[in-house]
Amino acid sequence: MSPPPAHWRRSTRIDSKNPERLAYHYSQTLNREKALEYLELANRKSAKANAMEEAKTYFDQAMVFLDAIPDTANNRHRRIALIANQWIVFWLLFRVPEYYDILNRHEAMAATVEESSLRARFAFALGHCQWVFGLLDRSLDTITNVATLVEEAGEIGEAGRVAVDSPLLGQLRAIALLAGTSASNVTSAL
Repeated sequence: MSPPPAHWRRSTRIDSKNPERLAYHYSQTLNREKALEYLELANRKSAKANAMEEAKTYFDQAMVFLDAIPDTANNRHRRIALIANQWIVFWLLFRVPEYYDILNRHEAMAATVEESSLRARFAFALGHCQWVFGLLDRSLDTITNVATLVEEAGEIGEAGRVAVDSPLLGQLRAIALLAGTSASNVTSAL
């Protein structure tokens, strides 16, 4: 068996530095798995660099590739992980309604993912959106469920720390107590 061509060896060195270039390259080929891998990396890199428009573009492209590959447990996991990691992207682009719609469409799929910590991250994003839209009863239930998922996962992780120590959860509980255990009473009074 001969060694891979030199340009392939070079490309492995730039994987972490230039996932955008490789995302573009593999998006033009039939290698959907590699394209998806580099689109996910480019999405994360762009979000970390506060290049939210680019992060959203890579997210949209990755979702198209996920639609084109077989519906397996692994690919559902990838889709839910990708979606769960987009909160800040949609928030900073003022596109929370669009994100909330995506979360709602994939809520049933997220419930089938075996990894509790991923379900917790997804649920926290969903609960946060519900809170933004004043769906306080639903948000309280969703965010409270995050603590259960975190315990089930056996690790706190970022989603668990945020949910358990969240001022959002404290606010929701306080509102529910003030409203006689129904947060919707508060929103209807406003």
